[in-house]
Amino acid sequence: MTRILFTFLCVIWSSELCRGQEALSVEESTPKPFQVGELFSNGERKKRQVTIDTDQHRKWSEGVYYVFNSTISNTMKDCFRKAAEVWSRDTCIDFKESKIDSTYGYLFVTDDDGYYSHVGRLGDEQPISIGNKCDKEIGRVIHEVGHALGLYHAHSRFDRNKYVTVMPDAMEKLGKEFEIIGKENLTDYGTEYDYGSIMHYPSGYDDNRMLVPADEHYRQTMGSAMLSFTDLWLINTHYGCLGIFNRLSTSPKYN
Repeated sequence: MTRILFTFLCVIWSSELCRGQEALSVEESTPKPFQVGELFSNGERKKRQVTIDTDQHRKWSEGVYYVFNSTISNTMKDCFRKAAEVWSRDTCIDFKESKIDSTYGYLFVTDDDGYYSHVGRLGDEQPISIGNKCDKEIGRVIHEVGHALGLYHAHSRFDRNKYVTVMPDAMEKLGKEFEIIGKENLTDYGTEYDYGSIMHYPSGYDDNRMLVPADEHYRQTMGSAMLSFTDLWLINTHYGCLGIFNRLSTSPKYN
């Protein structure tokens, strides 16, 4: 049976704020609850509505520059560096701890209020926030760095309704997190739906189900804390990491 893969890379870099093969402990590799409080404050959504931008120059073509907020702890600095290393290990993306001309942009790593990141490069100081328990949930930091590199949530792909159903309560409370992005505004580079993408939300937490897979066998595996092959395929393809791209495989599909 064909293993279904899904995640996707927007080549339409936007200013939306969103929510490797790294050896992780059992605690770290278990998807963490996406707390409503991290997405909303006093009932208001913290994240801006998506703005489509087809400018291909919004890739991090000169590497990803970053600096830390003075308030951030050494533990949180280590979390970000670890997440960056997970992405750089099997891609050609370089992360550089220094500031650069604001016309190119850089990540401003902070501890603002939970986890969030813009999608793609903005060309200015660009906040990316991580939580103070990041050492116990490194997968969430990897997820936010994925956004900064240009990845949207996997479950927002144009064909997601074939593979998952969003529960009514989740749609009501977190609707923007489950909006579908039209095919005309993204490219998937020929990949299929990937339940195991670092960019995919889990099925839910406690007794609150957010997503129901069409194939129940994937219910426990949705929302990984590790990079999937497809995550790496998309970044390597989009950034032209041809040597690493060829080393990983010649196809994003598993049989």
